[in-house]
Amino acid sequence: MMTFGYGLTRDELRYILDPADVHGPDFPGETFRVLKEKETAKFGEYRTRRLVLEAWDKFDGRSRESHHSVQNQDAGLAQPNMVGRCRG
Repeated sequence: MMTFGYGLTRDELRYILDPADVHGPDFPGETFRVLKEKETAKFGEYRTRRLVLEAWDKFDGRSRESHHSVQNQDAGLAQPNMVGRCRG
């Protein structure tokens, strides 16, 4: 999930998906109002929010188990060859 790459927490992801979920129903900001309304009407829930958070929880559990191996992989990532692509 890209959210891990950006270093977001689960609560920050919850805020992005639905600020009222974090700050309460009187919070004035919304991010995906139309999506939330359409999914609630069609599925009886804000399905995207649930699915994204379920994926977060599943991925987060796996990432904790392999924390050291991920750090080792990140340290060995090759950098893209940018020679000849940027002209000054």
